[in-house]
Formats: sequence, structure tokens, C-alpha cells
Amino acid sequence: MSPAALALVLTAAVTHAAWNLAAGRSRADSTVSVWLYMTGSAIILLPLVLVQLASAG
Repeated sequence: MSPAALALVLTAAVTHAAWNLAAGRSRADSTVSVWLYMTGSAIILLPLVLVQLASAG
């Protein structure tokens, strides 16, 4: 397995574990928790998407 693939797998595992921990300890409404997580993810990934779009065009 290449180092890049291993890094992606480990990052996904840590992210998944963090999400499970956060979701399990959340005292708020589950819909609100999921919305906050998805919104945060979109904000974090937005610069990567913009770079990809700029380089593809």
C-alpha cells in the first residue's frame, strides 16, 4: 500500500472515530448535530474544491 493511500485510510479512520465520539456525547438534537457537522465539513473542504475547479478550467 502506498504511503498516500495509507495516510488516507488512517485519516478516514480517525475522522470516523472522532465523529462517533462527538455524536455519542452530543446532548443536542441529533438533527442539529448532523447539520453542524456537515456545514463544518463543507466549510473546511470549500478551499480544496475551489482549487480543483480552478485547475480543471
